[in-house]
Amino acid sequence: MLKIATILDEVRSSYATHNRKLKELSLLRSKSPSPSYFFSAFSKTLTPLFDFHRRLASADCVVSFVTTFAAATDDEFLDHFLKFLIVAAAASN
Repeated sequence: MLKIATILDEVRSSYATHNRKLKELSLLRSKSPSPSYFFSAFSKTLTPLFDFHRRLASADCVVSFVTTFAAATDDEFLDHFLKFLIVAAAASN
């Protein structure tokens, strides 16, 4: 989770780092013991994004990065990610 959090922290300030960090996050995912282990850490790291009560440029930057990463991965990851978003949206309402 710490490595994922570090990557997300680095992409929040600039879109210029996104391509390099996408490669780093993909490498982390490929080295993960299992897809579910990676997704669990990934989703727990994203949870604080739902605590913002107003739009911030840094949060928008992270959201853009995460959507690009999710769209570039396999269907199984995208399926888990969309289910995570549905649950998170329902919880925030």
